[in-house]
Amino acid sequence: MASPKFEDLEHLRGVITARAKSLNKLAKKSEFKRTGKMRETMRDSACVIFSSEFMDGGRGLIYRRVNKAGTQTALRKMRDLWDAVGNKKFEYKMKHGECYGEEAVAVRRRGAVDFAVVREPLDRWVSGYLYSGRAHPKWGSLVSYARNALLVEMDEHVLPQAFFYAHESRRNEPHVAVLKLENMSEEWPALVSLLMLGEQSYAKVKKAMATAAQVPYMHRNMPNQDRIEAGGHASIKAHNFGGGGPGGGLRFVEGQSEQVQARLRGPLCDVILKHDYELLKDLYPRPAWCEGPRDDSPEPDEPQQEF
Repeated sequence: MASPKFEDLEHLRGVITARAKSLNKLAKKSEFKRTGKMRETMRDSACVIFSSEFMDGGRGLIYRRVNKAGTQTALRKMRDLWDAVGNKKFEYKMKHGECYGEEAVAVRRRGAVDFAVVREPLDRWVSGYLYSGRAHPKWGSLVSYARNALLVEMDEHVLPQAFFYAHESRRNEPHVAVLKLENMSEEWPALVSLLMLGEQSYAKVKKAMATAAQVPYMHRNMPNQDRIEAGGHASIKAHNFGGGGPGGGLRFVEGQSEQVQARLRGPLCDVILKHDYELLKDLYPRPAWCEGPRDDSPEPDEPQQEF
């Protein structure tokens, strides 16, 4: 893929910055509230920080990571960027820290770009289930997993995106740019061009844009069907029910029996993903699948969960 011309990315820069303003606004207005054992505060390592010194005098970069929304892709592309234009006086190291810790605030004052990556909510949730739920048989069936996902202490892979953006400890955090995972190949160069605005060295800009043009890495945690059936970690891209790619989450749930689908709609559409589709309404419409019949009755022979 040829390097995109800096000037040709003006429109996409406008798209990803306008998207950030919308997310900032909707997060403040969100009615999302923690439930069950969700954390009262975000973890201390919620952001990955590249200081301006690390970027050899350029604008710093602060990545607000959200599990199962292109984290590995973003981190690998940040490494590519540093390989191209980073300050080689420093040893490369991902620095995780508080999004409003002392260092992040200092980097932000020097013009750092705060960015995040969002993903279609159902795709992300199913990906999280295939990653975490299948690896822990004690969590029971798919329906039991969905019904209990917000009531027990699970990791960030299965929490809704609203937890990361509209959590009471984060809903006032400003984003400068927001990318869609599904459009990563087109929008990552726009983010890099935003980072390089004001850079005087044409050679540095050229190097940065060249690495941005490379097809982003995808998570390589893609086991075969035998590993999935054995309970190993899995990606939605590898699971034959999902079919992979955008829309794989919907294909996965539509591939379940009608009874299972009816039992999934309540916890998924009305609870877990409700605020995601409100928060990201301009990007991802709530699927028509959610309007189907619901069944709140207990599952036959459902084992007692001990979380």
